[in-house]
Amino acid sequence: HDMGRGINNALNVIFPGVARVICHFHLLRDIGKDLLGNAYKNVRKSLSAKQVYADIRYQTKALEKLIGDSKKARNLFYRINDSTKNLSELLHGILYGYLQELKSHEYSGDGYGFPFDRPKLLYYNNIKRIYTEMEAIENLQVFHYDLLGKCRFYKIKEVLSRVLSDKELDGEVGDLELHIEYFDRLRNIMRIAMPYHFLQLLHCFL
Repeated sequence: HDMGRGINNALNVIFPGVARVICHFHLLRDIGKDLLGNAYKNVRKSLSAKQVYADIRYQTKALEKLIGDSKKARNLFYRINDSTKNLSELLHGILYGYLQELKSHEYSGDGYGFPFDRPKLLYYNNIKRIYTEMEAIENLQVFHYDLLGKCRFYKIKEVLSRVLSDKELDGEVGDLELHIEYFDRLRNIMRIAMPYHFLQLLHCFL
């Protein structure tokens, strides 16, 4: 069972003196909330203070308007490997893909909830990865400076840069990742089924 007071009181009345087993999931979840809670809250608050979610949505709408509409923008992204596409369409497709990825990861996870899912940390790490890829695109010099400006490349990059240049946020992310390392070690120690096995906990009884 879980660690709620209500179910414990009920079991004490109905099954007094009977040994009980606490659910591994609920035990780990409660430990994880205590271990990661404050560090994760700091990252979440700092990201919100940067207004990065609103900025990404704004850049998405602005890029859609520049391309024509959301349907045309999606088509450019889906046809990103089309060899007949010109450089402007190619760049638009790449940038739209980046923005859609960030929007989709705003609340992403595997369905287990916190502390097993950490969507805000994933969001931050995606910002870091996309920024690195945008720098690589710029350094390749395939796209002319004027084209990068017209396609909102620099405006999107500036939004990401404002997040990554925050040293306090960077420190909070490092603190959270350290706590996650300890939590994941505990998860492995307490594992009672092979990770990602399709039978999961059923193996305990075989």
